[in-house]
Amino acid sequence: MLSNERLSDGQNGIPVNFTISNDEFGIASAAIGDWDGNGYGDFASTVSGSYALHVFLMGVDSAVDEIITVTPASNGYGYTAPVTGEYWGHSLAFVGEEPLPGSPSETGVRLLLSQLGAGSIYDFLVTRNGTFAESRRYTQQSPGI
Repeated sequence: MLSNERLSDGQNGIPVNFTISNDEFGIASAAIGDWDGNGYGDFASTVSGSYALHVFLMGVDSAVDEIITVTPASNGYGYTAPVTGEYWGHSLAFVGEEPLPGSPSETGVRLLLSQLGAGSIYDFLVTRNGTFAESRRYTQQSPGI
């Protein structure tokens, strides 16, 4: 490990009261490469209790330059919101960066996210403006599974 930095409320670009107690901030995280192309690694993290997925675009000295937030209420989600007892974002994996449909010069981040308690895995293509360019849900009943 070359370095480490704790990200918490009011530090390094994280707003005060951003991480609410008991909302399970950071229950799952994944490095997503350098999505914004500024030379610093970026990452995504889930917040199971409030059903949010945050993409942190990092900058100099471990400072957060920008936070992109998507939730089941974001444009393009297309599924019923999770209910109590379903842990949306229990695990998270970075698949890759890829061109957005209809906008090949812009890229999105492809992420896989699990929903414990509902037996679902989501395949999301997240945009820089906080929407889902693509959204697929896989369950045991999905064809081929």
